[in-house]
Amino acid sequence: MKKIIGLILMLSIAVNVLAQVPVIKNTKIYKFEGRNYYLHTVKQGQTLYSISKAYNANQRDVMYANDMQSVSLKVGQKLKIPVVNPINAAAEEEPLFYHHRIKPGETLYAIAKIYDSSVENILAFNPQSIYGISPGQILTIPNPRQGHADQQDKNFYYHTVATGETLFLLAQQYGITINQIYLFNPETKSGLTAGDVLKIPKTSYDITEKLPVSKYSNDYMKTGANDPNYFTDPQNEPCFNYTYNPSKRFKVALMLPLFIDKNMWKLKNYDEDQKKSKFYRSSEKFLQFYEGAMLAVNQIKYDGVSVELHVFDTKNDAAEVRKILNKLNLKEFDLIIGPVYSKNFKIVAEKAKRNRVNIVSPLSANPQNLVNNPYVFQVNPSNTTRVKKTSELISKFYDSTIVIIHNGSPKDMQNISLYKRKLVKAFTMRPDVQNIALKTVNYNFGGKSNIEDAFSVGNKNIVIIPDDKEAFVTGVIEQLFLFAEKYDITLIGSPNWELFQNINIRYLKRMNFNYASPFYIDYSHWKVKQFVKKFRTAYKTEPNIYAFQGYDVIYYFLDTLKKYGKLFQFCIENNLKSKKGIIFDFDFHRTDTYNGFENKGIHYLTYGNNYKLTETKIR
Repeated sequence: MKKIIGLILMLSIAVNVLAQVPVIKNTKIYKFEGRNYYLHTVKQGQTLYSISKAYNANQRDVMYANDMQSVSLKVGQKLKIPVVNPINAAAEEEPLFYHHRIKPGETLYAIAKIYDSSVENILAFNPQSIYGISPGQILTIPNPRQGHADQQDKNFYYHTVATGETLFLLAQQYGITINQIYLFNPETKSGLTAGDVLKIPKTSYDITEKLPVSKYSNDYMKTGANDPNYFTDPQNEPCFNYTYNPSKRFKVALMLPLFIDKNMWKLKNYDEDQKKSKFYRSSEKFLQFYEGAMLAVNQIKYDGVSVELHVFDTKNDAAEVRKILNKLNLKEFDLIIGPVYSKNFKIVAEKAKRNRVNIVSPLSANPQNLVNNPYVFQVNPSNTTRVKKTSELISKFYDSTIVIIHNGSPKDMQNISLYKRKLVKAFTMRPDVQNIALKTVNYNFGGKSNIEDAFSVGNKNIVIIPDDKEAFVTGVIEQLFLFAEKYDITLIGSPNWELFQNINIRYLKRMNFNYASPFYIDYSHWKVKQFVKKFRTAYKTEPNIYAFQGYDVIYYFLDTLKKYGKLFQFCIENNLKSKKGIIFDFDFHRTDTYNGFENKGIHYLTYGNNYKLTETKIR
């Protein structure tokens, strides 16, 4: 082995360059198999030569200690460096300060760890960073080996008030109460002035907040003939008395951005050798939605329902949408499905409202589409609904420790407020619970140590990360995984995490990762198998998620027309709760008295055997 290493080192001499990335030595000593080592994490641009030199170690010894077959290193690789002289007799003269250029995704905690410093010490020399850091920014990092002690009291942060800041914003930022700020800064009771320096108490985590649980809940919404939006139409029977007549033909409009002209041109001029997409921009997903919809129309016709489907290409253009509307008499239609984008949907929805025609938003999760329009049906649940349903699930584990890890961003703080409201609402059904202990952790202040302080040993820890930024989420998950053996962790996140490129699925599975999704494709279910077979036969290709959505949405609403007629909105809440499609659970409810209907059907997904997504409940 040592002979092979020697040969590799001889061959690698030519690749050692003079200009290399500085190596910051980790002075902490670890013991492995009876020997002392430093543990070094490889950074971008560092080489085996530069690392070995920084630790006053022999390259051959480093390779042997790490069982290396070549001098090549990977960013993030952990190296064991043999300790040559623990007394540091050969230590080189070090600078008073380092200057660090922030890379995308880095946090103050991670940077402090690199330089064997602390977040508090970095903030003392870079006070502007209390408001956040950004890629490219240069930080002055004090060298702890040159006598720089922490510049701030270990129990407090010191915050310089900026113009426009309020006590409420500061309390939110640091995860404390306004009364805690008053306690250490009594002068703030008379107001804040830009430039004031406040003493902000630290906690082991941001805060343990007791959320009082109200035992009164009034979610009752009048339905049917008692619905304030109820009306009768001499040309249409009320849904309560409706019976489908086979001679009746339902007239339905489907509006999608198909870009037919541009796709025809692409198809005509397609060159397979160029390996470019056959489809114009992102229109393939909408073409698949249309293909799934056509299979649904064929199925409903087979079930004995007559349908006259009018398909319109909106080209995702408002002018084109208005042009289409100008040619139509909407009163003749029993249902409108689409457009898919909110800006165009609102144009059609407003006219549908004036003509008292129900309209479906098939893909958007924007709750604003429902406001003041009682004829709108939104298939995809909003973020508020996902949080509400998740909170209801958490309420079953009232004795668990609930921890929310965030980065202090306005969006995260908004989501935390939403969780607080929905958790309080969810716990109203538990007479034995008077309040909820909720712990919030700002990961940018203390990171790993603050997370562990918030956990409970021997108890379930339900961890919520209300963020969709890949760099932040993956960083937190890597830290959480270190605690997975010691603590019982159930992680709750977002379906958007499925799109991340660098997330470790093994970590997610180990921490029982759950998320609320509007749909779930179970490829072992007979309905899914049947649909896939029909789709392959009809179109000679595989269905994507949009094909499934197209089928489910069209079939559900055509079947609803068959059961209740054009005025189905006055029967849908009482009679069609939780109707299962192939991938959707349909459970529509009005979001407010004069608003439209939102689908509240949610699937809880996690990673099962072979790392496949399965439907589950929090265990």
